[in-house]
Amino acid sequence: MNSACKSVYDPKNLHAIVLASGLTREKVSELTGVPVATLTSYMRENPSLPNLKHLTALADFFAVPLDFITGRCDKELADNIVNNYGRYFMELRRAPFEVYLDGRKQEKGTVYDAVEGETPWPYNLMGAIFGKDKERELMTEDQEAGIMEALGALDIRQEGFILAYYRDGLSLKKIAECHKVSSEWVRQVVAKGVSQLRHPARAKYMLYGKNGVDGMKNNELARAELARQELELALYREKLCNKYSDLLSLKELISKFVDSSAGYIKAIEAKTETLSNLDNPHDAFSNVSVNEMNLPQRTSNCLKRANINTLGEVVRLAELGTLMEIDSLGKVSANEILSRIMELTGKDLFGANGLSKPQKPL
Repeated sequence: MNSACKSVYDPKNLHAIVLASGLTREKVSELTGVPVATLTSYMRENPSLPNLKHLTALADFFAVPLDFITGRCDKELADNIVNNYGRYFMELRRAPFEVYLDGRKQEKGTVYDAVEGETPWPYNLMGAIFGKDKERELMTEDQEAGIMEALGALDIRQEGFILAYYRDGLSLKKIAECHKVSSEWVRQVVAKGVSQLRHPARAKYMLYGKNGVDGMKNNELARAELARQELELALYREKLCNKYSDLLSLKELISKFVDSSAGYIKAIEAKTETLSNLDNPHDAFSNVSVNEMNLPQRTSNCLKRANINTLGEVVRLAELGTLMEIDSLGKVSANEILSRIMELTGKDLFGANGLSKPQKPL
């Protein structure tokens, strides 16, 4: 593109307005009819020469002057539009959204129809606090006054972040950049503020409006509130009873487990004592070396390579049934060892090691 064309079109305003709206390029393309690739080329630092029809469609959709889209309007005006566009775009969506809530026919192609699902202020805040049902209830001016009253009772930082996020359409990242803090910290402040708006004292202002709350001081409303509290108390008592029942069942289960575990504990203690006896250095078999067992040289070498040097160690392994786990020791060698153990100690450990005792020749 030559220098003359560049002087006619500057992409920075289009790029900024797409970002400020919170819409993806794919969504903008779908709603304006400008192909995604073409829109992307218009937003590049060195853009291609734009089509006037495309620029007009973009200006109409974003409800900004054509000179702003081309980058030819006054810089102060452009900066003002960009800096406040999140809130402005939110307000653009509100009118058709309320027409939609009111049940009247909505003209195809309105801003709300274009970005359906992105609820405008203050309906988005009501949805975050009370759920989607309240998000779809048409709001009165008195309720809006009540919302501001409830927000005014919050910490000043919570109020500011909630308004910036829900009313002004700023992202958590943008708010964080403005205040030089982390996005996660902003998210936590907003979440805590929304949680505090659910408190009955503040929620009433949002649900019934400022004037409505100021007039809710008659006996009938007081009795209704008392009945609600009694119901909550009854539900709480029921939950406590259920928890108590669960605790009793758990206690009974633990008692059965303790009883059934007693036998296992005794067996473990007996096994430990047996193993302790096997490890006793004064065991009579510990004084007999492997060489004195008169085993074949290959078998004797297998034991020594496994650092098994006494008859006591061999007997212990055989009793534990792990004799066959010795490296390079086959069944023939294991039978020789078990036969020598039987001759020297009188212990028949063939079964413990999964081997059969050799039959004597007839």
